[in-house]
Amino acid sequence: MFLRTVTAALTLAMLIAPAAQADIPPALLDAARDAKVVLLGERHDHAGHHLMQEETYRALIAAGRRPALVMEMFSRDAQPAIDALLAGLGSRPDQRALDIALERMPQVSGFTAGGWQDWSAYRPIVAVALEHGLPVRAADWPRETRRTLAMDGWQALPSGFVEHFALDEPAEPDIEDGLTRAIVEGHCGHAPGAALEGMVRVQRARDAGIAGAALDALAVPGVDQALVIAGSGHVRRDLGAPLYLKAAAPELPVLAIGLAETGESDAAPDLRPARDDEPFDLIWVAEAQPREDPCKAFADQLRNMKRP
Repeated sequence: MFLRTVTAALTLAMLIAPAAQADIPPALLDAARDAKVVLLGERHDHAGHHLMQEETYRALIAAGRRPALVMEMFSRDAQPAIDALLAGLGSRPDQRALDIALERMPQVSGFTAGGWQDWSAYRPIVAVALEHGLPVRAADWPRETRRTLAMDGWQALPSGFVEHFALDEPAEPDIEDGLTRAIVEGHCGHAPGAALEGMVRVQRARDAGIAGAALDALAVPGVDQALVIAGSGHVRRDLGAPLYLKAAAPELPVLAIGLAETGESDAAPDLRPARDDEPFDLIWVAEAQPREDPCKAFADQLRNMKRP
C-alpha cells in the first residue's frame, strides 16, 4: 500500500510542480511525508549525491520532521562516544562548538578507522543533525568485527542481534545469489570464490546493522523519522536494509531512494519512479561526474599486489 501511495504522490506532484523546481523536488517530500525511514543510496564518490543528501535532510526538517541521522560510515562500537560528543554540545551550541565537534567526529565516530577518507563530503550532512540537536546513529560494524565475521561466522556478532534478524538462518536462494552477483560485480569479476561465503555474510550483517540502527533511532524520544545515508547497494529493497526493516517491523513505512547519475538510462537530472528492474521506490538522477574506470583502477591494484 505504501509503495502504491508513493507512486501516486510522485505522479501528482510532477503534474502540479512548477517548471522551475527547487533544489529538492516537491515530489520527493510528498513521498517522504509518511515514511518513517527514508534511505538515500549514494555512489560514495559522487559530490552531487552528498549535496542532495544534505538538502534532503534540511528540507525534511523544514517540513516539520525530526529525523535522526543514520550513517553507514560510522562504526557501531563508537556510538557511546558519538552520544557523548553530541551531549557535550548542550541545547544551544554556538558555531565554534559545532565546528570543534565536527572536526572531532571522524575520529570519534570510527569514520577514519573504518577506512573512509573524504570527511569533507559527509561533514555538511552531519552538521545538519548537530545544528538541530538531532541524534546521529552509527550503522556499520568495526573493521575487525567484519574480518572475524567473514572468517569465523555469526559468533562475531552479539547473539541477540543475530537472533533478532534471523541472520544465522540461511538466506533465501534469490537473496544469496543476488548478493553473490553484486559482490562479484563490485570487485570487477575478481572476487575470490573461496571468500564469497564470508563476504555475503558480512554484507547481510551490514544491511541488518543499518536496519537496526534506523529502528534504534526511531526509539529515541523526540525523533519521528530516520534518514539513512548509505551506499546504494545497502538501500536496495530486494537485497539490502529494507529487507530487514520489513522483517522486524512489517508495517513500518520505508522509502528507498536510489541516487543515480546521467548516462544511457537518464539523459538529464530528474526524480522519477523506479523501473521494474530497479530495486528502489524512486530514482533521483544527478549530473554524471567524471571518474576513472573503477575496474581499471582495481586491476592496477591487483597487478601491483602481485609484483615482488
